[in-house]
Amino acid sequence: MTKEDLLAEILDIHAPIAAAGLLLPPAVLSEPVPGADMAGWTRKDILAHVAWWNERSTRMIAGVRADVDPFPPTDTEWDLDTQNADTLAAHRARPAADVVAWESAAFAALVAAVAGASADELFTPVYRAWLVDGSLADVVSEDSYNHYPEHVPHLAWTASEADLRLHAPSAAGDLDAVRALLAAGAGVGNRDAAGQTPLMAAVRGGQVAVAQLLLDSGAEVDARDGRLDTPFLAAGRAGNAPLVALLAVAGADPALTNRYGGTALIPACERGHLDAVRVLLAQTAVDVNHVNLLGWTGLMEAVILADGGPVQQEIVRLLLAHGAEADITDLDGVTPLQHARRLGYAVIAEALAGR
Repeated sequence: MTKEDLLAEILDIHAPIAAAGLLLPPAVLSEPVPGADMAGWTRKDILAHVAWWNERSTRMIAGVRADVDPFPPTDTEWDLDTQNADTLAAHRARPAADVVAWESAAFAALVAAVAGASADELFTPVYRAWLVDGSLADVVSEDSYNHYPEHVPHLAWTASEADLRLHAPSAAGDLDAVRALLAAGAGVGNRDAAGQTPLMAAVRGGQVAVAQLLLDSGAEVDARDGRLDTPFLAAGRAGNAPLVALLAVAGADPALTNRYGGTALIPACERGHLDAVRVLLAQTAVDVNHVNLLGWTGLMEAVILADGGPVQQEIVRLLLAHGAEADITDLDGVTPLQHARRLGYAVIAEALAGR
């Protein structure tokens, strides 16, 4: 596992946690969690619990890097159940909005701490009185992506069957059925259990005409789903150039980012979606030099995560022609040109060197 792999795993598995904070109303966050395994806890309490464990990993990273015990010594032996109960009691009275902000900030600090540590610091086993026979990556994994899935069901929201009438015909491109349902009062903004609106269902199904109809009927163009995607981000990742263009005209914000902190352009570049890249660069205000949370631009991903073939060569040329900066490095200080040479991508290396 590389540092980028570790970051990607943390960001991916955390997405439903972040989505719950963004999409669930304060009243719902203050309700008891579904199920009986954490009786007496609310969704807000779950977010506070996750925030504390995010902060623990961040403190561990700082402690190892500075060789300082990150936890004040006490006369009482640390106990997991006691810690969880103390966290619950300390934050039970806080408003939901405060807890959401805390969890978001704690997660951002964890991501920054992982990104700022070297691979050796993260993956080399170390011994401290407070970190026994393991590595920082082991600590982070246990506190984050091995921990988050336990609580995703507690943060899930539900939708009645009546709310979901538009989703299936939208995904299938059944324009007549969608028209009839809209006329009958079906809610264009209702979300399914994955947080998807009918517009997102249409986008994931590649249905341009239905997407247009839903937008004309008041669908929110930038509504996020439970994986933090917007329809525009999903269209870019899928490489659906007509949908990218349609959503851009409808007012989609090209600066919004996915769970990895990337714009629609970055996965389009990685996946070789040439037509979508052309539309994004020519018809939207997407930032060609945006750096995601893994430390990569669209140019970097076009080089290191692809095959170096003719499509990727053309994407690199397009990015450079639209102002991509070839000297933006990854988290380890390596440039796209250095990666291209390492991978043996001679044509791409020549284009980057000529820049």
